[in-house]
Amino acid sequence: MLARKITESESNETLDISPKLRSAVIDLVYTHSGIHLGELTCQFVQTRLRRRLRALEMESAADYFELAKNNSDEIEHLVNAFTTNETCFFRTKPLWSFLENTYLPELAARETARAPVFWSAACSTGEEAYSLAMLSDAVYPSSKKNLKPRVIATDISTDVLDKAAAGVFSGRNINRLKAVRPEMLDAYFEPCEDGFKLSQDIKKFVKISRHNLMDKAPQQDAYDLVTLRNVLIYFSQDDQMKIVHNIVASMKSGAILAIGESESLGYFDSGLEYVQPFVYRKP
Repeated sequence: MLARKITESESNETLDISPKLRSAVIDLVYTHSGIHLGELTCQFVQTRLRRRLRALEMESAADYFELAKNNSDEIEHLVNAFTTNETCFFRTKPLWSFLENTYLPELAARETARAPVFWSAACSTGEEAYSLAMLSDAVYPSSKKNLKPRVIATDISTDVLDKAAAGVFSGRNINRLKAVRPEMLDAYFEPCEDGFKLSQDIKKFVKISRHNLMDKAPQQDAYDLVTLRNVLIYFSQDDQMKIVHNIVASMKSGAILAIGESESLGYFDSGLEYVQPFVYRKP
């Protein structure tokens, strides 16, 4: 139900969240996303919920929980509230050096009538997916213009997908791009009122859609490269294995999987071969 409108003074008040309600919220997020939030403090849960309660003009976290658990649309907002979306262009230099100097040239040299397909899983606001598209455009020769890789970019959060689709970036991500790959900023962006807008020539190579990593991949035996970076750490070990096995089934033979710096596949049989730190290949 909707309560009376919250006043400005009330908006800073502490929400009443008991340990039991905190656990119920964490369990609800897990049920609908697979994201393992662990033993979060009531303060953390309160902080994440407060903005949504303001938007709905609600006062009670308990009332909000009753609304959310029976409303699929509101579940989407709840998952958005607890999703961590930290990303940037060309993150982790060794990975991008490998792609630029080894893997992409290998793909470009192949005689094929099919453009490679990449999957940026848990793409957040799109920086990684667009980095793949920009680098592919820079590496592929003009004679193979129609064979440049296509990128499927997915995430469970509709909020970040909307930002990715807009293709407008500003702040520290643009500052980082200026620092690490200024030629990419010059070649593929133009200034706009809200920052820098990605060119349509790059955006057309990226398809953005919603996907829950706990579900099967959008396509099977389809991808030449999958990036799943700094995401597995938010899942339990059993769910990590399920996610990786789903992803491996989606990869073509010889395809590459890139994971995050703090992640490893060494504790279970993924069916992949180690190539270099955080890079694995499907035999």
